[in-house]
Amino acid sequence: MDSQAQVVVRDQERFLFLETPSKKLLLPSSRVKADEDFAAAAHRCITETLCMNCGLQGVVKIQHQTGKIVRHTEKLVVTFLAEKLAGQPNLGAPSMALKWVSLSELRGLSSFVVDTAVRLLVQSVHSGAAIYPVSLVECLDVQGARKSGGGGMRRRESEMGVGREGQGEPGVGEELPLEDQMLEQSGYTNHELSQISEEYRQRCGGEGETMNQEQFTKLLTSLGYPLERCPQCFRTLTGSADSNQISLKELSVGLCALDPSTPHGGLSAQFRCQFIFSFYNTSRTGTLSFSEFREMVRDICAGKRVELSDEEVDQSAHDNWKIFEVPGDEGIPLARFLFVVGQLKFRGTSVLFRLPRSPVLKTARTQQTRVRELSPGPGVVTSLSGVATPISGVATPTPGDQLKEQADKSPKTEKKVSFAGLGPTVKEEEDGKGGMEVGRGREEVDGGKREGEEAMNIDPNETLPAGMPAVRVRGEDDSEEDAALGALSGLEGDGFSIATHFVKVRRSGAVADVTTLWDLVGTEMVSGSLDNVLASRPGFDRLPSLNAFDKQSKSNEMVSGLRYFEHALRDNGRGQPKPAFSWGAVDMDSVARCFMELCSKAVDIFSSEPRLLEVSSPTYVLGDLHGNFHDLLCFEKVLWRMGPILTPASFLFLGDYVDRGLHGFEVVAYIFAQKLLMPSKFMLIRGNHEIRAVQETFSYKTECIEKFGPELGLEVWEATNKAFDTMPIAAVIDKKVFCVHGGIPLPTLGDGLISSIAEVPVNLSDPMEQSLLAWDIMWNDPIRSCEIDDVIEQQLDENCGFIDNFARGTAHMFNSVALEQFLKRNGLSHVIRAHECMAAGFQLQQNGRLLTVFSSSHYCGATNEAACVLVHNRKIRTIRLDTT
Repeated sequence: MDSQAQVVVRDQERFLFLETPSKKLLLPSSRVKADEDFAAAAHRCITETLCMNCGLQGVVKIQHQTGKIVRHTEKLVVTFLAEKLAGQPNLGAPSMALKWVSLSELRGLSSFVVDTAVRLLVQSVHSGAAIYPVSLVECLDVQGARKSGGGGMRRRESEMGVGREGQGEPGVGEELPLEDQMLEQSGYTNHELSQISEEYRQRCGGEGETMNQEQFTKLLTSLGYPLERCPQCFRTLTGSADSNQISLKELSVGLCALDPSTPHGGLSAQFRCQFIFSFYNTSRTGTLSFSEFREMVRDICAGKRVELSDEEVDQSAHDNWKIFEVPGDEGIPLARFLFVVGQLKFRGTSVLFRLPRSPVLKTARTQQTRVRELSPGPGVVTSLSGVATPISGVATPTPGDQLKEQADKSPKTEKKVSFAGLGPTVKEEEDGKGGMEVGRGREEVDGGKREGEEAMNIDPNETLPAGMPAVRVRGEDDSEEDAALGALSGLEGDGFSIATHFVKVRRSGAVADVTTLWDLVGTEMVSGSLDNVLASRPGFDRLPSLNAFDKQSKSNEMVSGLRYFEHALRDNGRGQPKPAFSWGAVDMDSVARCFMELCSKAVDIFSSEPRLLEVSSPTYVLGDLHGNFHDLLCFEKVLWRMGPILTPASFLFLGDYVDRGLHGFEVVAYIFAQKLLMPSKFMLIRGNHEIRAVQETFSYKTECIEKFGPELGLEVWEATNKAFDTMPIAAVIDKKVFCVHGGIPLPTLGDGLISSIAEVPVNLSDPMEQSLLAWDIMWNDPIRSCEIDDVIEQQLDENCGFIDNFARGTAHMFNSVALEQFLKRNGLSHVIRAHECMAAGFQLQQNGRLLTVFSSSHYCGATNEAACVLVHNRKIRTIRLDTT
């Protein structure tokens, strides 16, 4: 890991920058050598690079950086504040050009000269941001791991409030300490913290007393934590094997990390993973040995209620140990552990280091949304022991959160199941009231064949395309039967027509049988007066929707294959059970060939669509899926159980179909198949993960290679992205509700008019170079009020409500003023977007004009819900889905 010490050098009201030949201003920094700590690297930067006499004041910020757009090594950056010593001579000539800049000069510089993040950092220092002791990082080695016996990132309560002027809370515009940021992200407000404080005071015996290990153990066991693990947990939270006391701050942060409802993503995941690492690193060496790692794997299996023998645990531990790529007999350092878990290569840590129930009762809030009026909570209690009902137990495993399974060792000569031969195989389970069960288990019937085929997906264009007259003008080649069939469609261009298929539906909602009009000739269901009309079947060029019911079509072949993939079977074709969400013995080459045909046809459809789709209500809008095939099927079973053709609504997906989840390929295969079957009802727009460089940084490219091999996998990946390249960029529902993946664009791009989206190139293989408008739409975010200080507010005012997106490092952020101007300029009422995970699956923002929706639950191991939006009857409704 590339660790760096960065220094903010101050001389009264001026700050020191390095000036590159291109006139860009950078903060001085030095790479941390293997034989030094961060503070030593900062001193070396000051004396050798700057050649100055400065006094190191303390730590301003600790930041873990990883690449978002292009792959590069991870970086741990510790920023120090140094004061130039007055009257002291320089130590020599600096190795680079230096420039002193005042705060007023800094504010006038563009982001091309000094990065926005650097400007904000310097401004926060000038405003009196909290400065922490240098001793905070003296216990961290070059890899960011704790040195033996050090307190590491777990700072004492007395250190948490130390600022440049002494004790105190962070001021306006200052960045909260990392622990406080984690508490805020996890939804631990003053209400929750006051419960912990009261319990702490009661168990200690009064104000001013400190909790000891015995009192801590009694607290945790009262919350259901195993007694034998309490000493290990105490050592983890205090960061010391010798301490017999735990501060209120350490307890608050620790209980938040142990809370089963704390999301296992973002900053809270980084803190939790540091705790997890320390918890299992019982040897206190700073690296996980194999035996310690094996205990972690065993606990993951236990947390997921997977029963394994000792030999199977050993094998799983060995398989997963290889993921970390540590040389020889060396252990896994903290930095490597955080990196591999953060890349989702090692899974299952979300179930570790958890209490069986939440230690606090949460009131009037959701964990990340801060939309308190939407989720009122239970009443207030003042004691932790008063919590009788757990919010959740051990995290429930999902298909997207599994340990890497042992590779299939069956010889390649064994029998493979033909993908094309996979038919609908699932017996529909019905409850006593005709309801639908979403459970994963299914019972086998007749030696592998199933009763009751799953619903075939039906083309919505069964009748003539929209806008085409129902009565055709007869030509020379028209038969009498064709003319009669045209009359059957209706007598006027805006009239109705009889669909060409009749459908039988079970009480559970599954389609049981599909019959064409022509199959009904001679039955009591069709009058004899139509016999002559229906006796001659029109060609496929006249009624292309017939192909949608052809079980041999590539689209339906893929849908049937995905039904097989979804369900567990007693026999996978090799005499072995097939787990749910696996391909079993299916020939993956045939899967790939079928998929690439779908991609080729999808390119044709996407290319023919406008870049700004116009959609009519009622429409269901879904946000990020991120390879969560399980949740996509849950949405199917709830929203279009009978198939989209029998559901009186359209479906709009806002992008980010791949990456992070295990089943990005299956998600894309499903939505592409449905798109081909019903192009006017399944609408797909592009997100920021439908870009090659992003997928290379995350998981989809690797997923394709793992499922199809190095050569065929790359072909599948490229075929997917050729289709992504041609996807529309945005949509508007009823000309009033603007729908995008990221956010509204700068007003300087296309004059801020959505009509300019039509000018975006159809083939957009490199959005950043080809269309900044498309890039903004896919990447932009709304800025939250808690992120706005006086400096940012001034920049927003000067730039029509926009600012550089310092959170993502690309594109922009916008405020409510920019949104209102955009809506007014385009005659719109609302914007629906995706792009950000929300605890409740959605968040209402910016004066109720902006709605963020996220449709993948348990994202990256978190506890968030999945949601969608229904736009209908001039109402915008949010629907949260129970995916358990």
